Amino acid sequence: MTVETGVVETMTHDASTFDTSDGEVEEVVLGAATCRRASHPRWRLAAVLGLFVVAMLGPRLPALDRLTVVDETFWLGRSANFYQALASGDFADTYQFVHPGVTVMWFGTLGYLWADPTYPSEQGGQIDAYRPPIVETLRTLGHDPLQILVAARIVTMLADTIVLAGALWIAIRLLGLSVAALGFLLLALEPFFVAHSRLLHVDAMLSGFMLLSIVALLAYLDRGRHRRDLIISGAAAGLAWLTRSPALLLIPYTGLMLLIDCGRSWRVQRHVTRNDLRRLGQPFLLWLAVAAAITVALWPALWVQPIGTARSVMTGAFHAAIEGHERNTFFRGMIIANGDPGWSFYPISYLWRSTPVAPLGLVLALLGLVRPQTQLIPSSLRRPLGGLLLFALLFMAGMSLGAKKFDRYLLPSYLPLELVAAAGWCGVLRLVAHRAFPRSAIATAVGAGLLILAQAAGAITTYPYYLSYYSPVLGGPVAAEHAMLVGWGEGMDQVDEFIKAQPDGAEAIVGIDAWREPLSYYLSNEVHMVLFPPNATGAQQWARTDYFVTYITSWQRNTLAPALQRYLDQHEPILTVTIEGLTYARVYDLRRIPRPAWYFHDSPGGTEPRSPPRRLPGLPQLCGSVGSSTQPCGRSGVLLPEQRLLL
Repeated sequence: MTVETGVVETMTHDASTFDTSDGEVEEVVLGAATCRRASHPRWRLAAVLGLFVVAMLGPRLPALDRLTVVDETFWLGRSANFYQALASGDFADTYQFVHPGVTVMWFGTLGYLWADPTYPSEQGGQIDAYRPPIVETLRTLGHDPLQILVAARIVTMLADTIVLAGALWIAIRLLGLSVAALGFLLLALEPFFVAHSRLLHVDAMLSGFMLLSIVALLAYLDRGRHRRDLIISGAAAGLAWLTRSPALLLIPYTGLMLLIDCGRSWRVQRHVTRNDLRRLGQPFLLWLAVAAAITVALWPALWVQPIGTARSVMTGAFHAAIEGHERNTFFRGMIIANGDPGWSFYPISYLWRSTPVAPLGLVLALLGLVRPQTQLIPSSLRRPLGGLLLFALLFMAGMSLGAKKFDRYLLPSYLPLELVAAAGWCGVLRLVAHRAFPRSAIATAVGAGLLILAQAAGAITTYPYYLSYYSPVLGGPVAAEHAMLVGWGEGMDQVDEFIKAQPDGAEAIVGIDAWREPLSYYLSNEVHMVLFPPNATGAQQWARTDYFVTYITSWQRNTLAPALQRYLDQHEPILTVTIEGLTYARVYDLRRIPRPAWYFHDSPGGTEPRSPPRRLPGLPQLCGSVGSSTQPCGRSGVLLPEQRLLL
């Protein structure tokens, strides 16, 4: 039994052959050219899809409780509010954030239904997703926040796998079985994508929806203009808009691709006919209508407050783009005060975050596209690959316009670039195998297998902290510390295990100079963000902190005062967390370290107490005051202004 996939493998006027299907072919007519269409056995298609699912879930499902990142806490809180709004019928409250992250909140809601279905009735209303974090709220209700987060992650991963499996099915028609299979296996094993697609977060889901949209659009334009492809593209675009507002770049991209397709007719006829305008306008309007329908159908806030909700998203996205990050960031050895590292950030971050397989494959593909005589890329793939490259570059340029830049924001460009790279590698493998090996099909399969193993090596060596991957060609994680902002919570599980193992671990008060959310999933202790300013407040913080965790991103950003950092460097930490040869966290027992001298003398920050009291068992210590009432330390205490959450 064979299945006709409809992919145009070889043009009869093409000097080269590129039968990537390894299946039966039949001649069909497409436009003015005679082409060959591959028919693949069902078992082969099923095997490719099965391998892809294994490559997606294999590195992602294990050890889901080993890493939490700060942003997931916000999305877990927003998902709780989204779930509560749906349960109560207060649909306006399904708007939670400007991203808007609606798909992520739907998946988060499914996670709550799985692990904590009674949450809406127990909480009874909306919460502040930031202060106190949802972690504390869930613990108060008697639930394990990490268990709910893991459930939401599993739902998100399954959804991402289904979306990308659909994109793979269409890509087989668009690019051929070999190129599509290799490309999707490469992207499934890309460590940077593996890392983000395990999280309850927007960037990986956005990437999957956008890839499905552009692959379906290109299949519509170059593989028979089937309306179902256009509808799939529009639906995926709507899901992408619901995930994150940069997906709106799909609108000009889709219009541009339709215009280019119309221009092909103009180049032949030298004039534009009414039929050409219909070929441009009707598909675009249908695409927009489907995307808009999906957007409205899946976001209840648009049912009750359509104008206000849309205005909030657009205004928020605009301000986020022009205002930059509220904290310092780090790039190429420099601290960037406004959070905007400039236009070079995304190209450089791509080289750092990608395995060598993808950039090398891109070079080969570009060589084949620019120089057809190399016979690396057949003519039937030139337009689809050009469309994928165009999207990746347009998205990179669009994201570069924004002042706020993080490496993960470019993730939607990674996936189409993997497909282009796969075409380059397939071309090289085909040429080498045909010329050097009698059984070229076996040699090509072996070569592709070696590429997949090379790609998988990056994920295997960084398990379970896939975010710690940086290209070995550029020096790996140790060199990345001097070039890229490093660390998003990796290693906090090790800090947790160590503190819990201490005799006083269950009652110790823990301070951290970065985000407290990743650590708070593991520790039920008090965890505060503290910076120990050189004044009375800093002296009190020092006296009331048992263990202090300092993290790599804070070192890069100079979060702590330089004098305090130098002082800590003079003392031995009781724990050093090292990942891939790079130190990510240090833990100090402040009860064993003398207070810095400036806490005993006048300083620019104010007059210091000469002997702030140590915390004594059974006696409440004063953390600070709110209004006229003084609050005790411990679980009922409040955060000082300097302990505010860093976003």
